[in-house]
Order: sequence, then structure tokens, then C-alpha cells
Amino acid sequence: MKKNILIVIFFIFTIGLSSQEMKFDVVFSENYAILDFLQHLSPNYPSNSFKDNFENSKYNNSEYNELINEFNKINYFYWYNFPQYPYGNKIEGGTYFILARNLIESDNLEEFKIKSFGIIPNSDLNRLYNILYEFKKVYLETIYKPSEIKFKRQLKEVRKLIKTVDINSLFNHTKYFHKSVWDNSIPFVISLFPIPSPRSKGFTATAFYNQAIGGIPQGLTDYNKLLGVMFHEAFHILYDEQPLGVKKEIDKWFENSMSNNKIYAKLLFNESITTSLANGYLYRKFSGNLPKEAWYNNEYIANMAQEMFPLVENYMDNNKQIDKEFIYEYIKILDVKFPQWITEINHVMMQRYIVTQSKETYSEIRKKYRYYNISESSNKLNTLTLEKVKKHPITKIIVIEKDNKDKLELIKSSFNELKNWEYNSSKSFSYTKLLDDKTYIIILNSKNNDVSELLNSINLKQ
Repeated sequence: MKKNILIVIFFIFTIGLSSQEMKFDVVFSENYAILDFLQHLSPNYPSNSFKDNFENSKYNNSEYNELINEFNKINYFYWYNFPQYPYGNKIEGGTYFILARNLIESDNLEEFKIKSFGIIPNSDLNRLYNILYEFKKVYLETIYKPSEIKFKRQLKEVRKLIKTVDINSLFNHTKYFHKSVWDNSIPFVISLFPIPSPRSKGFTATAFYNQAIGGIPQGLTDYNKLLGVMFHEAFHILYDEQPLGVKKEIDKWFENSMSNNKIYAKLLFNESITTSLANGYLYRKFSGNLPKEAWYNNEYIANMAQEMFPLVENYMDNNKQIDKEFIYEYIKILDVKFPQWITEINHVMMQRYIVTQSKETYSEIRKKYRYYNISESSNKLNTLTLEKVKKHPITKIIVIEKDNKDKLELIKSSFNELKNWEYNSSKSFSYTKLLDDKTYIIILNSKNNDVSELLNSINLKQ
């Protein structure tokens, strides 16, 4: 009898959890803002308004510059992955995300230090804590205080906008579409901080776990666009939190397609569907209209998101979940509307594995193809590396700058699709081929340090 009572109580409790409304908090985390401030002060970071304010302050002296250098030496990035998931379908875990969440969820830096004990080596955690503590007054004086009045007004406007729209239903609706998993007792936190740039209207955004983080300049007034971007990041999390079975099923639907575009369509899907949902469907709920400007700052993602919007709208309006028909219609859009993309280098380089023994060449490739969703690399060209590369269904770009004859022969023998390939190892050339896994291999044979010219000579062909 007691057992039956317990089961009934548990069932009622479970029903309560599933029907619980999602809570959205809009906060300012001074703790996290100090970390972000320090990251912007790094010598490796490009010029920015944080750096400008610091360099024009009384704190720009040897003492604080030495602390910045010490901060840059702390390794707080350790990564782990989820190998049971299909490649590219699950965000890697990382100590930085855990530390950042702890900063946001702690009332002060002392609480952060206690919560974060054991995440990274204690000596590094103590150094990180001490530097954050020392830079608290620097941040408040040079960044926050000058922005405080406008920033508080911006926070108020964002909170007001969230209350005017049924965000809870939209979030749950998207969760249902994705067949995703989320415990509504865990709030979603939008953590905003000021960017000391009164003229700029652009902003930054990222998300992890239950956190969406955004930097907003003093000149920003388009709160619809801001929330569209913030929930773009939140919807990435919902996509990421699809159960393993759902991820495998979607992966199978892509794999079973007969389209030559299927792999690059799959690699584009996360950003396209998220942009269509957040910057299209949700944005219209905020503003009453679809955005007039590009929905994303990448032409491939923006164009695909807009072309697939009627499909997304149909599924959302009719409360349907993602299924095989949705995936096949999505691939068909790419086949019909954008058949040329599979031969456009900027498209296929959005997901790439770079193999080069030269740091300069690696930097040159990254500089030329700045935008990417997935980027892996190796500075060793050997059998083990090539075996690993073959298992990654993304563009493979391999650069040979020494031992050309032997390295080319190694590459040829590693890929069945290259068994009839003929080449002249004594001359510079670029070679491309669409492999059986429907991704490109791009081989650059450099004899005269002419990698820049070879990159310009790449001609994709199916």
C-alpha cells in the first residue's frame, strides 16, 4: 500500500515538473563581466573599446599589465567530448563553461572560488581568483560606471519586452519541435553586460548550459533584434540537448538521402534551423514582422534560413515535430535553390580539417576562410593523422610543403578514391575531389612557399 502511495506521489510530482513554466532571468553578472573584460585586454585580442578605456586610464601601468600577462598564462580551457553522438551534433564540454556559469551564479568572487574548487588545478584557480579580484575596481571604474545609467535602462527594456511576449510557450514549442529535453525547473539566464562604445550598435552573444551571454553597446536600441540573437543562442542549446536516439535518427535521415549535398546540408543544418526559428519565427512574435535585413552575418546560413522559413513556419504553426520529411524537404531546398554552393569554397570551408606542418600556412588558411562552425587541425602528416581525417565527415584540406613525393604517395594510398590519381610531385598544384562520404578533399602541393597562390587556385569539382 505504501509503495502504491509513493508511486502516485512521484507521478503527481513528475506531472508538476513537466507543466511547470519556464523562468527567464535577465541579469548583469559583475563577476563574469570582469572575466570578459580581462579577455578583451589580452595582447592577442584585436583592438576594442575595452582596451581603449583601459589604456587611457590610470591603471595602465606595469602592475596591472603584468597581471594581464599572468592571466593570459592561466589554462582554464580543458575540453571533453561525447563520442557516442554523431560527429558535430553535440557541443563539447569544457571547464571554461563551468567556470563561467559559476561566475554568473555566484554572488561574489569568494563564492565562485568555493564552487569552482577542483574544476581546474587549485594553483590556477587561486591565480584566476586573485586577478579577477584585483581587476574588479578597474572594471567598475573604467567600464561599468561610465555605462551604468544607459545600461540599466537597456536591462529594463529587455525585461519589459520579455514580459510582453509569451516566451515560455515559444521555448516549449521549440523544445517540442526538436524533440529535445529540458527541465523547466532550471531557469534560462540571459546575462548581459555593457560594451563601452556609444556609437556601435552591434553586440556579442554566446550560450552554454542554461546561460545566454551578451555584450551590448550603449548605442543599441533594437531590443527585438537583441532578443532574437539571444534566443538564437538559447535555441542552439535546445538543438544540442536532443537525446542520443533523436540525434542518431536525424543523422540517419541525412545519410539515407541520395543528394550530393546531403553532408554539407547536414553541416549547415544546426545554424540554418536555429536562425530560421529564432531570427525569423520568434523575431516576428516580438516585432510583428520578419527582419528586413539579413538574418545572420553569413550569407549561406542567412539565405538558407530564409528559404526554409515556410517549412519551419508550417511545422511550428501546426505543432509538428522534426521528422524525415522535414529533413528531406530541407535538403531539397538546398538542391533546388542553391545547387552551386557545393562548388563554392567559402561554403565547404565552413567545416574543415586542416593538416599542415607550417604554423604560417595554418594562419593563412584561417585568415582567408575566417568563418567556420567546425574547425579541426593537425600539424602532423602521417598515417595516423590521415586515418583520423578520413573519419571526420567535413572538408579535408591537406598542405604539403616538404618531403612532397613521399607525402603525396602517403595521401594517395590512404584514400581509395585516389587510387587512379596522377600528379607531378615536383610541381606546385591544387587538387580537389568529392569523396565517397560526400565531402571534399583539397590537396595543396607547394614547392615554392606559394600557398597563397595555391589557395586562390582551388577549383572545386564534383
